[in-house]
Amino acid sequence: MMTGIVGKLFTLSTSRSPVPMEDDIMCGNGKTMANAYFCLLDSIDRDRWVITNYHTDFSTYMGAQEIFDEFFERENVTYGITEIQKFLNSLGKTQNKVWVEGAVSQRRKLGADIIWDSQRVMSVDNRIREHTKVYLIPKKFHKHDGTPCFDEDCMQPHFIKVYCDKPLGIIDPIAVIDCEEMGAHYNTNELCLDNLAAPGVR
Repeated sequence: MMTGIVGKLFTLSTSRSPVPMEDDIMCGNGKTMANAYFCLLDSIDRDRWVITNYHTDFSTYMGAQEIFDEFFERENVTYGITEIQKFLNSLGKTQNKVWVEGAVSQRRKLGADIIWDSQRVMSVDNRIREHTKVYLIPKKFHKHDGTPCFDEDCMQPHFIKVYCDKPLGIIDPIAVIDCEEMGAHYNTNELCLDNLAAPGVR
């Protein structure tokens, strides 16, 4: 399965966000934390091998280039890819689009699950968007009083509520993440600096 974690779904008519969309922040709202959280659940609950392009204490780290170059050589893996628009964006190269077509069509046979995140859903390659069946929206709240937080630089303790916009379109969160507890599993300030040349076409 492919799961997308995004800051906004304002381009999709299905959005039923419980917090006003115009107040949403695009950075610092918990996208990578939600990515790490669901990857950790796969590691624990499903005993899956997890590969991420960011460092955690439960996954194997690989840069985007290595993930894509060796994608067809692995089976039964959950991939956590943060900032996917840096590698596979809506203006991507033809070689990348050919690779995406092959990867998404063979993903099920390989038993591969992909959890990706991006600030804007429309920045992501349209083939990735078409094959993504689950869209999640994380939202940040102050831990002391439960009020929404719209300040990306806020230093107060927080928790993240994750809402499933597609396919469920539900108002209640499907997960509530304690930022302090989840933050202990990875470096929340890690920069995503790796890049991607044309992936191998299979």
